Amino acid sequence: MKKFINSIKQWPSRTKAGIDGFLYNKLHFQDKQVDLLWHYLSGLWDQILAIIPISVLQIAVLGIFYQQTIYDPGLQVMGLILAIIGLTLFLDGLRVSIMPMAECVGQELPQRLHLVFVLFVAFILGILVTYAEPAISALRPLAELVNPNDAPYLYFLMNTQQELMVLAIGLGVGVAAVIGTLRFIKNWSLKPLIYMTLAPTVGLACYMQWGNPNLAPLIGLSWDCGAVTTGPVTVPVLLALGIGVMQSSRKKRLAQAALEGSVAAGAGNALEGFGIVTLASLFPILAVELMSIIDGAIYDTEYVTNKALEQYNSTSDPNPVDEPPLSGVVYGIRSIMPLVAVLFIIILIVLRRPLPECTVWVEAARQKEDSVSKEQGTRLDRASVAISKLNRTESESSFEDIESKKSSTIDGGSPKTTEQNNSDEEQSAPPGANGTVDVVTEQQKKKPFILMRWLFACGRWCRHNAPLLVGVALAQIGMISFNEGLAYAFTKLGSQTGQVLPGAFLEVEAVPDSPLYSYAGGLILVLVVIFFIGVLATRAEPALNVLGRTVERLSNGSFTCRMLIGAVCVGVGIGMAVGSVKILYQLNVVYFILAKYAIAVALTIVTGDAITAVAWDSAGVTTGPVTVPFVLSIGIGFSEAVKSTEGFGILTIMSVSPIISVLLTSLLRKPAKAAGRKMSKLNRTFKNLTTFNMRKRMDITPSFAMATFEDATPSQSREPSAHGGTEFSQREEASTSV
Repeated sequence: MKKFINSIKQWPSRTKAGIDGFLYNKLHFQDKQVDLLWHYLSGLWDQILAIIPISVLQIAVLGIFYQQTIYDPGLQVMGLILAIIGLTLFLDGLRVSIMPMAECVGQELPQRLHLVFVLFVAFILGILVTYAEPAISALRPLAELVNPNDAPYLYFLMNTQQELMVLAIGLGVGVAAVIGTLRFIKNWSLKPLIYMTLAPTVGLACYMQWGNPNLAPLIGLSWDCGAVTTGPVTVPVLLALGIGVMQSSRKKRLAQAALEGSVAAGAGNALEGFGIVTLASLFPILAVELMSIIDGAIYDTEYVTNKALEQYNSTSDPNPVDEPPLSGVVYGIRSIMPLVAVLFIIILIVLRRPLPECTVWVEAARQKEDSVSKEQGTRLDRASVAISKLNRTESESSFEDIESKKSSTIDGGSPKTTEQNNSDEEQSAPPGANGTVDVVTEQQKKKPFILMRWLFACGRWCRHNAPLLVGVALAQIGMISFNEGLAYAFTKLGSQTGQVLPGAFLEVEAVPDSPLYSYAGGLILVLVVIFFIGVLATRAEPALNVLGRTVERLSNGSFTCRMLIGAVCVGVGIGMAVGSVKILYQLNVVYFILAKYAIAVALTIVTGDAITAVAWDSAGVTTGPVTVPFVLSIGIGFSEAVKSTEGFGILTIMSVSPIISVLLTSLLRKPAKAAGRKMSKLNRTFKNLTTFNMRKRMDITPSFAMATFEDATPSQSREPSAHGGTEFSQREEASTSV
């Protein structure tokens, strides 16, 4: 049996060795090609393990407990395949292109530009990453479920003022980026910023609930808008911006301290670079709340109700852009291209430096230590982030200088001066010809050559930056494919799950013979299923893996990636179960907000700044492209099943729970280690006592054996010793005394 188990354990390594031998010997692959192939296979396998269990769990629950099959199984299988491939390509494109550019901007901005321009660029990036988030579009299906008679202001805001609402969310993220940048440059603490942001946000929510009851349905929408702003584009860019700005400002402080002769070695904490994502989650809530209160002050209830009913009763064909598959392409392009274009403009025009040199190849494990010792600067993940040589020497010429020198060089010679060019033109002019006409003729002759020269220059630029362009293409294709997979697989499957699950203990239309089980048993079944769905959906988030690896690297392994992911997954599962209770029983979301944020703030007070920033950022990381559409689709199904006026609030409650779980993990980590050390000491002491007793028995047993042997042989008498007694009795006494 042991041999069989060992053979199973050794099977992956043997298989990998066999494949490596085939690649090296038969296909003549090089080391970097083999490493890249295994990188893609590993990423593909990770996404399969992250996405497939969610779908299998839902299909199994629907089939076993409800005797139902999924809708359009062929389309859903195709959607799952597209989601897996798209997520793999998107993460690799993020590794190759977007992360090096974002970190380059974060490092260079404070060094090259004035503080005002740095804040302006941070504000623009904050708005663009909001428009680039595909999760923003996940709010639109919820607008169709709102009844204008029950919640006129909610319908008016989500349908009539939808673009204005997205702009308000973007402005909130932009303000958060500005304040986060100031925090790193001015070395502000994160805790006061959290308190100062939460106070007006919670205060406005209380006013909307009790001060103006017509705005109460907008509370869940406002807080869910803060949850959808931190996805696969916002989180990496803002993390890179935060870490880059923090480290560059630290270099300035250390340089100033060196001039004064008082450099403090090891000052600062790299984990303080986190926290900007937290602000990007809170300020959009405040922006949407302010917009809702302004609408309530400007428009009266009668006007809003008439406007909402007019739009609700109007019959028009749906916009093809909002329907798949075209919606996936449009939102995918809008997610990547504007952000990439702005990063190009900032690096090439504002900073006036070349793009960072990237590579599609991955570092092999055998070369990792050498590359880490040679490369300087910061990387979010040295094993996966592309090698970016950001600190170039000043002697390197820019692209424009090289082209200007080449344009003034003839046949590989040295550059000519203006006088030499004029003399050459005079010598080349034919005698007796008109100078003006000849100049025009020569310029017309040179136009094709100038065009060809620029084409060759563009070709050289593309070849030089080919890895970066390949990374952008991978990110773009991956995002489009992932959006299509979400539209055809996750959204449909999640909506069906949300419509069917309440049939375990409630009477719903999707389940004919509902309720199927007792009230208590059915409720427990629904909550357990929702908990595991939340855990699996969070585990599938790409941004959580990025954050976990970054935290583990910056904390020198004290807070591991597995520890962070486990705490966040458990927190999201519990929060999703509590949010489901809110929608199923149509409870007031403001009470959940007050209770959970009170617990989070209390834990924040007794936790260090570095772990506090990581914990509050984990709330934004969990609401990405997998979780947001999936959770919202389940919320849609719940609201349809129980005939609720709105399906908001589940994201809000779910996003607070990881903060509490990560803070508790941090606080309980040291006591758990101390308890583990005590248990290990007790275990060692017990083993030592057991070993001593065994040795004692081993010393006594031969004496008794000898006595038995002598009793059995009477021919050999026991000779008394000089001290009296037999030799056996002396040995017995000596062993007993020992």
